[in-house]
Amino acid sequence: MKLRLLKLDTVQSVVALACAANLICASNVNFALAATPAIGTVAAKGSFRVDDATVAGNATLFEGTTVETRAAGSSLDLLSGGRLSLAADSKGRIFSDRLILEKGSGQIERGVALGVEARGLTVRTETAEGSARVVLAGTARVQVAAMSGSVRVDRKSTRLNSS
Repeated sequence: MKLRLLKLDTVQSVVALACAANLICASNVNFALAATPAIGTVAAKGSFRVDDATVAGNATLFEGTTVETRAAGSSLDLLSGGRLSLAADSKGRIFSDRLILEKGSGQIERGVALGVEARGLTVRTETAEGSARVVLAGTARVQVAAMSGSVRVDRKSTRLNSS
């Protein structure tokens, strides 16, 4: 009888250990997901790509997410209150404080703490009401337009102003 009881205890111990290991693994996955909080959302009419996956409608943005538009542009709303946009046929990596423009054009629509980086330049609006468009032109040029308000353009230690 003691032998059977020992086997039952051993089976129960193994099952309990497996359950505990499963809970530990599940909590580590949730912890890892919590370590990378969302920074905002992206929305477009039609499909676009987020980190090389085709998405229709909208998606959640995380630090360093790559967004690539196709036929339609997209709007990127950040939890900080800032808003950026990518024109059709554009690509960029989004962070909580900036968009790194890799192709096409992007626009700061709202948010003084936001910037657009393009080919070594950083473009920022001077006020929260300001907006600016940044276009990668050809293979080496960057066009910057102040849509409203003042725009600051920095390149290393050089600062250029546009109104």
